[in-house]
Amino acid sequence: MKFAFLLAMKNLFRYKRRTFITAIAIALGLAMFLIVDSLLLGMEEESIRNLLWYETSSVRIHTKEYWPDRQLYPLEQGIEQPQKVLQIIRGAGWTATERTMFTGDMILYSDDFGEDGNMGVLITAIDPETDHDVFHFEDTLIDGRFLTADDEEGVLMGSWFAQDIGAKGASLGQQT
Repeated sequence: MKFAFLLAMKNLFRYKRRTFITAIAIALGLAMFLIVDSLLLGMEEESIRNLLWYETSSVRIHTKEYWPDRQLYPLEQGIEQPQKVLQIIRGAGWTATERTMFTGDMILYSDDFGEDGNMGVLITAIDPETDHDVFHFEDTLIDGRFLTADDEEGVLMGSWFAQDIGAKGASLGQQT
């Protein structure tokens, strides 16, 4: 063992330039690995956080009848007494909010949006008083304000969607 170590040291010091270049190559390779690994780990963590904060939260509760047609967002398969479910969840120390999701057609008129047409949209009805406890949309608004309990006909939409249809909060009497 001692002989192999001495031979290795002798060869390392004999070819100093080659040893230096090899050490630099190993150091750069290790640095690149650490950088890429850190970036990928950060992207994964950020993706999971965004999914929880803006899409799914930690849990969604549906009736068993809802599940087979879940991609159609059937309104007739909703929970009959959602307040009881919310009470149980909150009683266990968790935050919760009620949301109703359904699809619909959005009809655009050229007077308001520059062109006539319609498009299918996914609509999410929220409770503005408790939604911010679970979802973090209020923290990331670009323009306008988050809905309040006083907003009977308010609309909150993504900035890209609002830009695509030419919507602006003040001109429509709605919030973007």
